[in-house]
Amino acid sequence: PYLIRPGILFSIIAFIGVLVPLIEETFKPIGVWLLAGQKLTPAEGFVSGLLCGAGFGLFENLGNTSAGGVGWALLAATRISTVLLHCLTAGLVGWGLASAWSQKRYLRLGITFAFAVLVHGLWNSMAVLSSAASLDTIPNLTIPPLLRQIGSLSTIGVPALGIFNFILYISFNAALRRNMRPAAPLISSLASSKDVTSLDSVTIQPLPGETPEQPSEINTPLPLQPAQTPSDTEPDQIDMPADDN
Repeated sequence: PYLIRPGILFSIIAFIGVLVPLIEETFKPIGVWLLAGQKLTPAEGFVSGLLCGAGFGLFENLGNTSAGGVGWALLAATRISTVLLHCLTAGLVGWGLASAWSQKRYLRLGITFAFAVLVHGLWNSMAVLSSAASLDTIPNLTIPPLLRQIGSLSTIGVPALGIFNFILYISFNAALRRNMRPAAPLISSLASSKDVTSLDSVTIQPLPGETPEQPSEINTPLPLQPAQTPSDTEPDQIDMPADDN
């Protein structure tokens, strides 16, 4: 009966729907915070945050899905949606952090963080309201009609928000991949020109056992020495022994 009182219910929603998302979305992408000086691209920040969210969700759900029972399948499906929520929100915050560090877009970071907290808080609040409305099955417990209606809508809203998160994740990932494609030809052309430049400075080294000569560059043709004829060569001077007589 205490749970359905307006003051108690408002305090629970304020804590779980506002304070908890603020704390989690700040510290959940801890791996991205540790890479602050690495000049991450926004795409790298999104992937790093996504991995942080996946690890957080796995750690959070280890105890929730370990017990069996009749409702295990429904519980597992719900927790999978929660893991997707953590991956998405942490990835968005990581994307905002990398954008702020590499591109000085601090407004994007603020908007992204506020959106992540809003989605997380909405998810938690609907879960609380749905759980409160489910207390109607307890005998001798009367649930206010307004709370029952809100709880019924929240029961539908939780899976609807999970579908929205999945669509947003796929769309955001596709947008990041499209933005990365135009840079590929430029990178390949720069790499090829760098290779050509490096080939111009390669020198020919003599093999072991050969007389060392002046190394020449590949792009400089070797000068051809004219063949010498016997007439061009001077006869070697032969020291004759002096006549004692």
